[in-house]
Amino acid sequence: MVWKPSEFDERISAAVERDLPGWLYASFPIQYVDQYDMMNTERMPVSMTKEFPFARQRELRLGLSARPPVVMPVGGFLVKTGSIEDIAGVYDRRGIKVEGSGPDRILKP
Repeated sequence: MVWKPSEFDERISAAVERDLPGWLYASFPIQYVDQYDMMNTERMPVSMTKEFPFARQRELRLGLSARPPVVMPVGGFLVKTGSIEDIAGVYDRRGIKVEGSGPDRILKP
């Protein structure tokens, strides 16, 4: 879990700028919608929406796009942000912190 999403976003952006020159980076907060609301006139791309039951996730989608003439690296690429231990934590399936920052537990026992 990322506890400081703005800081995380800044680190990813800086790493992309450094490690993938010529690429564009963007982040988008997911919009949570009522899938049964047929009167909703605001249309968001499907890739940017999720149903209300998932709103607790507060998801941020990250995207990369190459600007021509960028050569796609063979075998993929790696963007190194360095440690994010100070702004994020890893939790096991019971919600107990394994590594990083944040509360010791994120689920009720």
